[in-house]
Amino acid sequence: TGVPTMMSMMIRHSNFEKYDLGSLQVWHTASAYLPPGLAKEVEEKMGCRIVNHFGGIDVGFATTTSADDPLEVRLSSVGKPMPDITLKLIDEQDKEVPQGEVGEIIFGSTAGRTSNGYYKDLEATLAREAQGLSRTGDLGKLDEQGNLYIVGRKKDVIIRGGQNIFPAEIESILITHPKVAYTAIVGMPDPVMGEKACAYIIPKHNQRIAFDEIVSFLLEKKVAKYKLPERLELVDSFPMSGEGQKILKRELTEQVTKKLQEEGVIE
Repeated sequence: TGVPTMMSMMIRHSNFEKYDLGSLQVWHTASAYLPPGLAKEVEEKMGCRIVNHFGGIDVGFATTTSADDPLEVRLSSVGKPMPDITLKLIDEQDKEVPQGEVGEIIFGSTAGRTSNGYYKDLEATLAREAQGLSRTGDLGKLDEQGNLYIVGRKKDVIIRGGQNIFPAEIESILITHPKVAYTAIVGMPDPVMGEKACAYIIPKHNQRIAFDEIVSFLLEKKVAKYKLPERLELVDSFPMSGEGQKILKRELTEQVTKKLQEEGVIE
């Protein structure tokens, strides 16, 4: 078991081919978004099946895939709600969205696995609730079989001229580029559009990758033009959380904002 970052580091380790992974059958993963391209690469190289879980540290697990699920479900979704879980997707007015549309994920447990609130913090507890369930801050959509697909964090959505860009959608495609080892899509301020998307990329094996290359690659994958990153930043590493599990996107946004100010693009 482990987070996606661990899987990525393992399959790219210089001595990876020297290890016998013949006994490995299933990899359980949670805690962070798993790009479908990475999941596919892990299944192929490690010879095991991915089982993806979704939940939260204060509310427990809500959904899970199965090792017996079809490949597309295992690689791209976080599966179906667990038996004791009530799960819904809601809009900005806290109303349920139709199947197939994006909404904020809320859920609760009939078995009492979810917490009642935050210790001595009534304001945070009340802000977390919707329809008697716990808000996650994550955005997702459900397919016809009831599988949940994560599209990103609500706070990470980039609003470009009134149109929503979900970073996870672009990241899941970019990570499949042969020159890309890791990627993070973040918002950057723009005087006309309000926000635009910036692609931070750690290239594979110190390769050079040009901005035009990633744009052409995304267009080939049928990504809508308004969703395309409009700036590329090549870096050696990302700022990570203390546990090393999640990219601190706010710091990346602050970095590119400072550069835009120095360049005179914004004040």
